[in-house]
Amino acid sequence: MTDSNSSRALVLEMLLLTLKDKKSSSSVLKDVLDKYAYLPKTERAFITRLYLGTIERTCELDYYLNKVSNTPVNKMKPVIRNILRMGAYQVFYMDSVPDSAICNEAVNLAGKRGFKNLKGFVNGVLRNLLRNKESITLPTKDNMTEYLSVTYSIPEEIIKVLRESLTDEAIESIGKAALIERPVTVRVNTYKTTPNKLKEKLINLGITVKPVPDFKDVFFISGMDSLESIDAFNEGEFFVQDLASIKAIDAIGIKPNDTILDVCAAPGGKSISASLYLEGKGSILSRDLTDRKVALIEDNIERLSIDLIKTESFDALKYDDGSKEKFDVVIADLPCSGLGVIAKKPDIKYNITVKDVEELSKLQADILKNVRDYVRPGGTLCFSTCTLTKKENDDNLLKFLDENKNYKLLEKKQIIPNEDEDGFFYAVLRKES
Repeated sequence: MTDSNSSRALVLEMLLLTLKDKKSSSSVLKDVLDKYAYLPKTERAFITRLYLGTIERTCELDYYLNKVSNTPVNKMKPVIRNILRMGAYQVFYMDSVPDSAICNEAVNLAGKRGFKNLKGFVNGVLRNLLRNKESITLPTKDNMTEYLSVTYSIPEEIIKVLRESLTDEAIESIGKAALIERPVTVRVNTYKTTPNKLKEKLINLGITVKPVPDFKDVFFISGMDSLESIDAFNEGEFFVQDLASIKAIDAIGIKPNDTILDVCAAPGGKSISASLYLEGKGSILSRDLTDRKVALIEDNIERLSIDLIKTESFDALKYDDGSKEKFDVVIADLPCSGLGVIAKKPDIKYNITVKDVEELSKLQADILKNVRDYVRPGGTLCFSTCTLTKKENDDNLLKFLDENKNYKLLEKKQIIPNEDEDGFFYAVLRKES
């Protein structure tokens, strides 16, 4: 696969997997980049940008297309809809692609996918879009829901959910943060190397390394082709963890000799981060629901050579008598709507519903009822999510504190997505008796 139309055909398949079949963008992209690792860096970059950019901007692109098409986007065949979205993304966000190429290759793609009768339609819509792109205006703040939805490409249903918990200014900040390119946040595996040694090694590879305030062992890195292309990553000298998540683990106050339970641990970042505070003394039991998820944890702890962590498949909704008052620290980073991480996983915003938020909130409350008993008197429970809704975060915390008077809130934080970190919520609680 070396010609641009083949690249677009591949991106179309990827878009259908994500926007039609609801397969996560991160797994789809990883599978493709692994399979086509032999491609030139420029072609891999083109595929990545067109795929992720189209997903990130889908609501906005649909708005533009609806302005120039007699057939609404939601009435189009999935293949045609996504060919036009790809074309619209190139029109507005890929200036280096000639207009003729955008139209011709979209038309060819429609034909190759068995829609020869719609080639004229695809050509007409894209040429109409090119003619009118300067005159199409975005919604104004007079209709705030539509404005936020189109400007930041977040479905109106999700905007309405967020407006129940956050101000419009906060939602606009979330939208802006989701559409900018961010560096990767990494933490040094201090069991294997030092921050200075790792920094020097990465800089020598031409990678940009920036320090993170308040954390000597955390860096922002950028300018690499992939993590797997870095020897230091493959050799376990560092791991990826978002800054907001690092802050949550740091707030717990883990110390050497603590016994720790991580109840929803995959892929293992929080367990690994927690292990650094143990300084080689103590233990961590990392659980998750399925063997597949546990395998992800095991892959990471094997790469990093963290001996303090043991793994186990276990359903957090089931009560475990054997864990009662056994742990100094319980980490409960619970299943959630994920609306704080749409910068990394843009497909989330198209797949979450109001019903999902309700169900996930109840699921979290049920898990918390179990894990509260696993903490020793004097121990610590950290409840966290990577979402932004009041129902999943503050409401569950207040309910928990109301029903468990033996727990005291030590620290609570709602992090709104910004240029450096994802959205995140955490509450650190001490069990007093």
